[in-house]
Amino acid sequence: MEVIDKQLKEFRSGARFGGEVAPFTDSGKPSREAVAALAEAMKTEGEAVREQIARLLAELGRQTDPLHEAGGNLIRNRQIISILAGQGLANQSPTRDFCLDQLQMAVPPHFLKEQGAVLARDLKERPDATTLLVVAKGKLSEAAPVVDSLYESREWREIEETKIARAALGDEVLEKEYIEAFLKTTDPEEKAERAEILGRIGTEGALGALAGEMRTDLVVEMPNVFLRSVRVDIMAALSYNFPDKPILYDNAVVDDSGYAAVEKFCEEEFGIVWKKERPEFLTIMGFPSEGPE
Repeated sequence: MEVIDKQLKEFRSGARFGGEVAPFTDSGKPSREAVAALAEAMKTEGEAVREQIARLLAELGRQTDPLHEAGGNLIRNRQIISILAGQGLANQSPTRDFCLDQLQMAVPPHFLKEQGAVLARDLKERPDATTLLVVAKGKLSEAAPVVDSLYESREWREIEETKIARAALGDEVLEKEYIEAFLKTTDPEEKAERAEILGRIGTEGALGALAGEMRTDLVVEMPNVFLRSVRVDIMAALSYNFPDKPILYDNAVVDDSGYAAVEKFCEEEFGIVWKKERPEFLTIMGFPSEGPE
């Protein structure tokens, strides 16, 4: 394809991907022919070009997703996902790091399941903290023996991502410890950090605990910089597992009705019954900067 040849020549000359994906689309969707050609190029090109191809493919998947305009960060094109999980992880490189980040943050759990065997083999051959988070997100049972083996080793046992993957794949003791720590803490920053961990675990119990705290009144404060409701962090943790729910996006809550919509989702999805009133409205509020006197 002429457009592919032109793009590859630019990458070979040192150009970086600039974000334009229209030439690689067909009727608003990724062109199967273009994606296949880029996948072939990833097998033979040098590392610098491979990384730019991966960035192009990821952005192509993201920008053509139906929820992109609503603020979604999703890659749901199976052809692209297969390339990110295949050629993208072929060797230890910046391309691999980039592709792992995309798989973790942008690919929904059930799409990761379709790559279970590939990702389990990759974790075994090249143990990596981000791969563990991908395995946890997808609940990839094929990777359970590898996760168990890593957990038994001194090097990996105390790494947070190993424990997250274990909890995600059925270690109920670890899952319970994480849930109890999240529910118990009254420190806003710790609450926010533990919310993120529960989101990474993503089990029914972890998500139910998150949903039940959507009326927390805890607020993270950076003096003279900002105030942030911990509810924003809880929403982000839920959205990580339900990326196709725009009501959970950080741009969805502009007034109290936004929080009401999230609470309704929690009621319907997890059976939450509220035991206190909704806190005063707050998402993130910055303090006015002080100019020179």
